[in-house]
Amino acid sequence: MGILMKFKKQSLAVLIHCLCIGGVYAESASASAQIQVKKDSEQYFQIPANQLAYVLSSFAAQAGVVLSFDSSILKGQQSDGIVGHYSVAEGFDYLLANQPYRVQKQGSTYILVAKSNVISNQPTHVQSNERPSVSQHQIQNNAVILPTIVLTAEQNKQVNTTRLNREQINQFRGTSNGDVFSDIAGLQVNSMRNEAGALDIGIRGIQGEGRVPIVIDGSLQSSHTFRGYQGESDRTYIDMDLISDIEVEKGASRAKFSVGGIGGIVKMRTLGVDDILLPGRQSGVMLKGSFYNNNKTPEIAENEKDQGNYIIRNKLASSNFQNGAGTVAFAFKNDIVDLIAAYSKREVGNYFAGKHGADFYKEKDMAELDPGQEVVNTGYQSDSGIIKAGINLTDEHRIELNTRRHVQKAGEVLSFYWGRYPVKDPNSPPGHYLKDEDGNFMRDSNGFIVYVPQAEIPDTFNMAQWPMGKAAVNAYSMNYTYKPKNNNLIDLEFGLWQTQGKYDQHNGIGNSAHQGDQYRGSYQDYRSGLNLENTSKFNADDLIVNYGLTYDIQRMKPRNLYGKEAARDAQREEYSAFLNGDYHFNDFTLSLGTKWHKAEVEDYADQNIPMRSVENSDLGDNGYAVRKYKGEFDWMGQLNYQIVNGIDVYTKLSSMYRSPSLFESSVSGQTFSYDPDLPLSSENSRIVEFGFIGQRDNLFVENDQLSFNLNYFRNQTNDFLTQEAVKKDIPSVITPEFILPYTTSYTFKNLDRLVLKGVELDLAYKHPSFYVSLNGTLYQPPKVCADSKHECNQVGGAWSLITTRLPPRKIFNITVGKSFFENKLNVGARAKYHSEKSNPKDWLQGTGIAGRAVTELSSETIVDVFASYRINPNLEFSFNVDNLTNRYNYDQGTVISMPIPGRTMKAGVEFKF
Repeated sequence: MGILMKFKKQSLAVLIHCLCIGGVYAESASASAQIQVKKDSEQYFQIPANQLAYVLSSFAAQAGVVLSFDSSILKGQQSDGIVGHYSVAEGFDYLLANQPYRVQKQGSTYILVAKSNVISNQPTHVQSNERPSVSQHQIQNNAVILPTIVLTAEQNKQVNTTRLNREQINQFRGTSNGDVFSDIAGLQVNSMRNEAGALDIGIRGIQGEGRVPIVIDGSLQSSHTFRGYQGESDRTYIDMDLISDIEVEKGASRAKFSVGGIGGIVKMRTLGVDDILLPGRQSGVMLKGSFYNNNKTPEIAENEKDQGNYIIRNKLASSNFQNGAGTVAFAFKNDIVDLIAAYSKREVGNYFAGKHGADFYKEKDMAELDPGQEVVNTGYQSDSGIIKAGINLTDEHRIELNTRRHVQKAGEVLSFYWGRYPVKDPNSPPGHYLKDEDGNFMRDSNGFIVYVPQAEIPDTFNMAQWPMGKAAVNAYSMNYTYKPKNNNLIDLEFGLWQTQGKYDQHNGIGNSAHQGDQYRGSYQDYRSGLNLENTSKFNADDLIVNYGLTYDIQRMKPRNLYGKEAARDAQREEYSAFLNGDYHFNDFTLSLGTKWHKAEVEDYADQNIPMRSVENSDLGDNGYAVRKYKGEFDWMGQLNYQIVNGIDVYTKLSSMYRSPSLFESSVSGQTFSYDPDLPLSSENSRIVEFGFIGQRDNLFVENDQLSFNLNYFRNQTNDFLTQEAVKKDIPSVITPEFILPYTTSYTFKNLDRLVLKGVELDLAYKHPSFYVSLNGTLYQPPKVCADSKHECNQVGGAWSLITTRLPPRKIFNITVGKSFFENKLNVGARAKYHSEKSNPKDWLQGTGIAGRAVTELSSETIVDVFASYRINPNLEFSFNVDNLTNRYNYDQGTVISMPIPGRTMKAGVEFKF
């Protein structure tokens, strides 16, 4: 049955703004052609990149025409936007140039159709039931009656790519920046609660050292951070309240920033003008705020000795909404320029653990904290801002300038200090040995002297609560694009970027302090780069070729705020050239790509480190070492075949290399560093993947949609790099009088191979009255092979951090939701499940973490609920409850027994004007 939809003119703004909800949209227009548009007239358009459905509707609104389409068929598809003078026909052709759709004009209405379809002016030929007639009463009331249009997308060549828009980011924002990613199949965030609020993302068990690059607004992020016996983390600092959309590509990628990204790539875009402006407005302001419970700001002693005796709290009232976050943003746009400035502030205290499910860990003596207790060193404070400007030099030339500053203070603790101790009663006598009346020591039945300890205060414990570490990150990027209208051979983009990071955190080693401050360390990490690429289209877009160059330089050195420090002091350069092509023929799409890249490291550190004898120093005549890694060729091939309308089968093969990172290639006095006696090789990741991807509309009822992606993947990484303790047959001089007959080198080592494989599912069903999504990964047993195929296990070695990157065998997420009151109220729930996981039984034995490392993880299901209510286009309220059932457990990638947050409630509001 056709759908009768009446849209008043004043409702247009609301409809365009709510495109992301889905449905059929149209601009209000008079059936008697009150709006006159000349076919050949041109006007200026300035619509930035966004979802294709949004861009099309914005274009139609600015052009003053009626556009009818089912937005669900465009779900997940992106558009680069449009800038310049175009007629209506030229504009639609430009926006749909790389899409399997075109617009067909019927009377005063433009209808989106498949390029292979021709729609006549007779309504009976439209792919729907017969179109109802238009009554004179409806015409007089300025109504437009639209048919149901059934279209299916052609094969999607970008498989295994997950996108989150701003609505989805806000829906599962959580209190930690990493919480946003918890609903993506195959993705894990390393040690989320003990990484100073930063992101360290892994995909399908591949993580760290640049294996998953993170790009924000066209600049490469991440900084290598020393973590003691925990090795290194690959941190990206960002306030997710400033992020507009996220794209996660799993496995081999042809993206320009994907050099070394053998796990995948994560791309994020900060807020844009369309996230702030109300439809039809040239300027506007957005105010956003949120408040949450289950956290309390700790009172940290100034004396470093007292910081080790912080008394942890056993509980906190659920009504205590002490901290929160706020964002203010301003935007402006016209035909020439678009501007945005935004500032976000966030404060979170130490959170409190859940109350149910701790028995598993107590029985195994792996619960340092009791249920409901305060989790120390988890506070977080940040101030972040962005300023962005886009300038349209002409219709074909555009420059974008972006700057971002992020300053934070955040808690974290080295694993050696993760321990809880009972508090002594100051009113009781100190510990003493018992003596008899003659002054002789009393002995027990076994002959031992009897000792009476000082009394303890019941249920009162202390732990180390360190001052929050500091991080300041400035990021800059400039992007120039040249897109001539009538030249399909040129679509040029040139970018320059720099990321500057300065850090002062408890991640150092060996300064003059004696308590926690002995681990204070400072360093800086600067990264700069450029990229140049062009896209050429041939034969009516059947063949698309993309090619270009990239360059990246990283410089890390100690800041020496605490004397001479042991941070890395090195520089790494990497450059690449890439060539990609896509060819469409019949029901097939063939995608090919190759990339050549080469890296070298200059290490300025002193190699004469106590207790670390080096037999074959590689220092050059200039006083520093140069380590060059040979150039490598990556390649990737993918073939899609549309087996039925809307459903593809595909296969993807790739071979990618990752050269050792700056951290892996440089010497320092930190626990793990490069050993010139043990040179490293590049990793080689060989991925095989095949599966099905599809989308079907009107499957069970009118206007429903089913989309899915089911695949099998196998990633074998040869020469996988990890930290290890390696015994060398050369003497280790500790003192002139004492010489060990060997040297134990705490360094990095190439393993023979790491094999990760499994089955992954993404399934989403959208009904006109509800929606359900299910995703998950079923991993097969991994293989960690140290030296040969006969020496493999499933968990890695005793000194390796591979085990923290390996996910549990089963991970599933399900989300259900329903809308009410014409989509103004949205309520739903999500359940996250993971199976049990085991780490090596002797994991990190002989280190300060011995006895604190988590060697087993129990299976768990966490339930979150959410609700939002949009009163009008200006005002929206939200409410979330994370960990509804208040479970006690640990994150999948944790090293120490740091529990996840217990039940946490968050209330938020967003206002635009």
